[in-house]
Amino acid sequence: QGYQQQPPPGGYQQQPPPGQYPPQGQYQQQPPPGQQQYPGQPSAQPLMPQGGPPPVEGAAGLKFAENATPEQLLSVMDYVQDVKVKQKAFLLEAVTGGGCIPATYSIKDTNGINLLYGVEYSHPCTRCCCGSLRKMRLDMIPAAAVEDPSGDAKFSFSEMKDQLVGCFKYGGAEGKPVAFTIDRSMEMSLFPCCRLNGACLNCCLEKVEVRLGPAQNGDDGKPLPRADDKRPVIASVTQPFLGGGCTPTFHIRTGTPTDGKIVATEKGAGGLCESCCPGFCMCACTDNVFELFAGEGVGDASKVEPIGHITRVNPKDMAGWCRQAFTDADSFDVKFPPVAKEEKAGMLAAMLLTDLQFFDDGGDLGCDMSADKCQTVIKLAIINCYGCSFPLTCTIDWKSMLESGSGGGE
Repeated sequence: QGYQQQPPPGGYQQQPPPGQYPPQGQYQQQPPPGQQQYPGQPSAQPLMPQGGPPPVEGAAGLKFAENATPEQLLSVMDYVQDVKVKQKAFLLEAVTGGGCIPATYSIKDTNGINLLYGVEYSHPCTRCCCGSLRKMRLDMIPAAAVEDPSGDAKFSFSEMKDQLVGCFKYGGAEGKPVAFTIDRSMEMSLFPCCRLNGACLNCCLEKVEVRLGPAQNGDDGKPLPRADDKRPVIASVTQPFLGGGCTPTFHIRTGTPTDGKIVATEKGAGGLCESCCPGFCMCACTDNVFELFAGEGVGDASKVEPIGHITRVNPKDMAGWCRQAFTDADSFDVKFPPVAKEEKAGMLAAMLLTDLQFFDDGGDLGCDMSADKCQTVIKLAIINCYGCSFPLTCTIDWKSMLESGSGGGE
């Protein structure tokens, strides 16, 4: 179902005072009258607010983005049941093989209408040294407030220069309006800037929080610590102990990681060897499906039906193959169950964790020219076990082949 753009009728209700956020309890939507919602189950119908959807494009969308409250900006999620997420590919990353540029994600509906644009905020050294295990924050900006929210790669000298400069910047919204942020903190980790691969210790477990509005900065201009951030936590994503075993698992919660109720569970459905070890291997050249289940997703596997999915989409053209082969830019389809907008934001956070844990590794094709080598490395699959993920690769040693060929001809 696509996003149907209309001007907001008669304004919006319950606007908080400037610079303040309404109580967190205000964001809890109730099922329609006469219907009962059971714990851990989505409501029978999508929870839609009264009135039409806000504008998201053009001058009207920009005016709305600049004057709306964070809760009003988040309301675009009420009008979509399926979104397409596209991570922007950078030419500099393809040339150098590194991932030091802040990641960006374009979020559209099924009709191609731009809704939100996510921009990473993180320390430059953390991005270069910690890779996919890094501490980061994703600022979700209304698409109308971004000059080019399409997420399409641009290959030009000026774009390359901007990407090079971006390697030394923190990134983030940089003064633009923000609907919500996805915070991947490392407070329980052994290291302040990254986590260890695996889910066998509490300090290694993944945890992200979705907070309403832009990040709050201190007097020094730096983001406040998590304990001092007064913004409401509208959703969170946690990883269970041992990470779900051989099936990658994340819990989507309604509030904080410790007190929030589990409303949905994401489980990897696998792509390779699905019949013998589901969720254990995910082929790098097929669509990788992560299914969403109500509550904790427990019960008879033959009777528990998924309520949605997060799918990493296989490229359908040569441009997409090149982007996936040489960069860590990926595309996702997210099908939401009929839940409130806050929980949909939590499912976007689960998609971000899925991308970081399995697919943020520099692409499916690489070259190793170090130490007098000349090798091509092809990623065949991604192995996941107890929260640890690593690629299964095939290496072609061109130097050895040439030397053996030369020796055979003498």
